[in-house]
Amino acid sequence: MPSEYCLDLADDSDPVYLDVDPSEYRKGLPARRSSSVQTLDGGRVIQDFGVATADQDITCRTEWVSSSTLSALREKYELVATPLKWTDLEASYLVFFREMKETPIRGQDAYEVEMVFAVLQAL
Repeated sequence: MPSEYCLDLADDSDPVYLDVDPSEYRKGLPARRSSSVQTLDGGRVIQDFGVATADQDITCRTEWVSSSTLSALREKYELVATPLKWTDLEASYLVFFREMKETPIRGQDAYEVEMVFAVLQAL
């Protein structure tokens, strides 16, 4: 049974479902947008702009991806300047597919894959 995790074009026209649920899935609050400057009198000025969803990264690692699913994921990764829609168990996000690492599983027609998405917007 395929996973519910899905990568798609923004218009929902070409979904790619993972073969199994991720073995590792990280998405958390992004780092706070801020700066800190020491002043000449020994004080400190802090500028705090809060937390923005657009600073969030999602890292997904799965231990089993078939060669056909990997081929479809590669097609998405190779798209230029195309935001994608990533759907997990909780929500959907407009993302930029920033990184993909694949490792063949010896003796199988399958791969371990790690993907990193930069969140552009929560949908």
